[in-house]
Amino acid sequence: MERARDLDHVVLAVEDLARSRRVFEGLGFRVAADAAHPFGTGNACIFFADGSYIEPLAVLDRDLAETRAGEGNAFVRRDLSYRLRHSLPAFTAAALKSDNAAADREAFRTAGFDGGETLEFGRPFQTPGGKSVDLSFRLAFAADPQAPATFLFSCERLSDFSPDREALTRHPNGAYGISRLIYVAAEPERHRAFFEAILAGQDIIANGLGSSMSIGGRVVEVVTPEGLGARYGVSAYDGAGLHLVGVVLQGIRTEEVPAFARSAGLPCEDVMGRHVVSLSESGGCFLAFEPAGR
Repeated sequence: MERARDLDHVVLAVEDLARSRRVFEGLGFRVAADAAHPFGTGNACIFFADGSYIEPLAVLDRDLAETRAGEGNAFVRRDLSYRLRHSLPAFTAAALKSDNAAADREAFRTAGFDGGETLEFGRPFQTPGGKSVDLSFRLAFAADPQAPATFLFSCERLSDFSPDREALTRHPNGAYGISRLIYVAAEPERHRAFFEAILAGQDIIANGLGSSMSIGGRVVEVVTPEGLGARYGVSAYDGAGLHLVGVVLQGIRTEEVPAFARSAGLPCEDVMGRHVVSLSESGGCFLAFEPAGR
């Protein structure tokens, strides 16, 4: 893992996809059609022009999900574990682009951050034109033993078919990509080895409010609760472990975000030039919108 990895997507655990769709459409996003996984979960994704996306994830069949978790499916096991202990919605994981998930698994294990058996699965994808095609993936998981509330995984696409998602990336709110992932921890340095080993990030910067590193042109921040409040105006943190709490989006027309937030019934604050929209009542799950090129 010598070269820095790039982000594929972030997972947002939600109670149900219908409500998630209403919220994101109210915020000015185009939302893809619902899709079901063969292990009891499903998603309704928000794709961006830069190739990244947000994956709102709900449990569609709890019996099936619990069965697959018991059989060793690391993805659904971690998802169900989080839902038992935390309120939703919440960002629970980040996925990294990969061309060899099997090799990633060995690298994660060698680094001491093995997150479970590799998972291979397929699911149908409905194109904007209504055509259904099969997509298949192989995932490899990495976990920090000191951070049970979040995990990372690499995502290898096994299908030759590449969906045309251009229409789904033209969001009325102008968002076109993920620029930052925001983690919070009481002691960010305790998790630095995990991020350095798995992300192979560059331009690592540390200060009294936390640390940051660049991956594929994006930034991963691990901040203290004080840093979270200073930079994003967010004070919600339960004081334990490491949590993925926010995603920063770049786009055009960001001045229109407060109006979209009002239409979605969500609080929005201007913090250091960013519009920060809380997705949860506690404020511990947020999207921040910033102008392009910042």
